Amino acid sequence: MRQEDSRPFARELLARRAGPFALAVVLAFALLPLGGAKTELAWAIPAAVIAIAIGAAAWLVPWSNVPKPLEAVPPLAFFPVVALLRESQGGELSGLGPLLLLPVLWFLLYGSERQVIAAVAGVALTLVAPIALAGQAPDSAEELHLLLLWTAVAVVVAFTVRRLMNEIRRQSAELERLASTDSLTGLPNRRVWEDALPRELARSVRSGAPVSIAMLDLDRFKAYNDLHGHQGGDLMLKELAAVWPGELRDSDLLARFGGEEFALLLPDCGAADVLRVVEKVRTATPTEMTSSAGAAVWDGVEEAEELLRRADDALYEAKRGGRNRTIVAGHGKRPEPAGA
Repeated sequence: MRQEDSRPFARELLARRAGPFALAVVLAFALLPLGGAKTELAWAIPAAVIAIAIGAAAWLVPWSNVPKPLEAVPPLAFFPVVALLRESQGGELSGLGPLLLLPVLWFLLYGSERQVIAAVAGVALTLVAPIALAGQAPDSAEELHLLLLWTAVAVVVAFTVRRLMNEIRRQSAELERLASTDSLTGLPNRRVWEDALPRELARSVRSGAPVSIAMLDLDRFKAYNDLHGHQGGDLMLKELAAVWPGELRDSDLLARFGGEEFALLLPDCGAADVLRVVEKVRTATPTEMTSSAGAAVWDGVEEAEELLRRADDALYEAKRGGRNRTIVAGHGKRPEPAGA
């Protein structure tokens, strides 16, 4: 199923993600005159130009259409801004150190591990570049202390926050898995199926490809439960969950809808194929149990609820007709039962 673009510069997420970063740049320039040293415009103006370019690029460039590595350019471009701000203050680092952490935090939240490492290296390079390239020594022991301090802080922040973010992502993924998976069978649950169906219908509108659904229900499952106990019934449901997906394509979606009822979403499957596909799944039911199915082909205009209602009606028709069969809504096709 098609997923929403969640990359750092995806347009629908840009305002929320770029806002704090852009605000920090604005505050850096707004508070610059409050520094102790006289601001040298020859350095401050280029810094302002780059900062404006960063903001403009973040807002205007369609980042979802450019190679992913280029998404790192605006945050990394903030390092020259800090370097120029430092020069505009006569080389003093006081007050500018925290700004060096902004690209690091950006990549911790939205970037890859390599980008985080690159940001930490950018911190160190921005701090030592005047010494290494221009031969400028720190004005005092305090200035040297600040250089070492902010380099160490960047490393500690990167290591600590990265571990925290990895744990948050792991727990988030686990919560999402639990929220979208049926605990007994391990299949997607009803919530996943109901979210997927409207998306697939919308995709069908764009592509013109057919969509079909089916509802499958175990026959006389209550009697089976009474005979074998609930544990036996649970084992049967687990066995079905292990067998039925093997009869489907990767693009198909089989979900436990509730109790002994299952829902099947079949993209790119129309009237010519739906009966064959559903029967292939249904007849894979273990021999000690039978199942009935009702299928419906989307007509291209009806709501998801109406499509589901037609499949349900077809399922009830299959039950009334003797069970152990598939009925396709509007087709009246009744294949001969495979067994008793």
